[in-house]
Amino acid sequence: CGSGKKYKDCCLAKDEGKAKNVGKAGARAKSSANSKQATEKENHVDRLAQEKSSSRFKDIKDFKDNVYPDYSYRDAQEIVYDGWELLDSDPNAAARCFKRALKLDPDLPDAYNGLAGLALSRGRIKEAEQLYKTAYEKARQRLGTEDPKAFDWWMDLYTRPYMRARHGLGLLYQMLGRYDEAIKEFKELLLRNPNDNQGIRYLIAPAYLLKNDIEGAIREFEWYQEHYGQDLPLPDFSLNWSLALFLTGQYKEAAARIRSTIFLNPYLIPLVLGQEPELLPIWHWINVMCLDYAEEYFDWYEELWLGNEEALSFLKFVWEDPAIRKDYGDWICYGAAMQEIKEAGPRSRIIELQRKIERKKLSKRFLTRLEKFLADKAANKIGLIN
Repeated sequence: CGSGKKYKDCCLAKDEGKAKNVGKAGARAKSSANSKQATEKENHVDRLAQEKSSSRFKDIKDFKDNVYPDYSYRDAQEIVYDGWELLDSDPNAAARCFKRALKLDPDLPDAYNGLAGLALSRGRIKEAEQLYKTAYEKARQRLGTEDPKAFDWWMDLYTRPYMRARHGLGLLYQMLGRYDEAIKEFKELLLRNPNDNQGIRYLIAPAYLLKNDIEGAIREFEWYQEHYGQDLPLPDFSLNWSLALFLTGQYKEAAARIRSTIFLNPYLIPLVLGQEPELLPIWHWINVMCLDYAEEYFDWYEELWLGNEEALSFLKFVWEDPAIRKDYGDWICYGAAMQEIKEAGPRSRIIELQRKIERKKLSKRFLTRLEKFLADKAANKIGLIN
């Protein structure tokens, strides 16, 4: 997520995936391959952590890693890291890296993960699925067990290829509309790693929305609130949450969630409403509040809004409410000031002013306007029926 607008359309075979999702799979694939795979920072952390690895894995039969002297292929994982870093600039060179790593170690899971990401980015969906499954099997065999209690999942470096393979499979299944399979992969990952270094918690409830299981989505959003309530949620997750609340008639809660989403990413809602927002002159302190992140939303969740005129009308009402627009304008002014002010003290005070706006509750006047809006909508619907 947040890696930028990197999509390319590609043609897929008619039998590869559901018809409604085939066109999107190729577009999503570029994003998935680049932004969901290991980043350069993660690769660097992996390399450093491996130098200080625990010896606990030496007792696992047939376990191989590139830390111990008796492992014959010490460079194989390093070559995979090099391949990941070449994915954007030279995919063909990346492919050569992954294949070279497999020549050194034919059972290296992350080499298959890398090839799977490349296949997905090129629209070769069946090939990508098989490669992710191969990566999963190789990783499972290498670990010797999938017991959630066996390892400190993700924090133990050796578990990461396994986690990456199941993550890749889950995303691929979601692209193809195989939501039950996607949800299974995501839940299995969270079971092993509740700390969720991969951001899996933001994928489960929206997957229920995509499969049109609104009650299931609400249940998962509530589960998220119970287990990760101190999180600052991702903007797309927050907007999807507001949609689920609206669809279940929780209008006040939906409006509050929409309001909070505005400040998580100021571009997301206008884009959903069909507008073309310009880049704001504010300090974008994190990538998920940037324009390119908002643009990626449509490759995953556009179908949630297509033809949903009532939800779009509700979203527009909240976005255009005068009180919310005033708060938004003040928030933008503070954000613009952050571009100019460098001193720590004044910056801290401005940030707190922004946070104060973000934390505001819906006013009684807003709730009155909301009640009237809903009453007018209901009356219009009755009028159309009569």
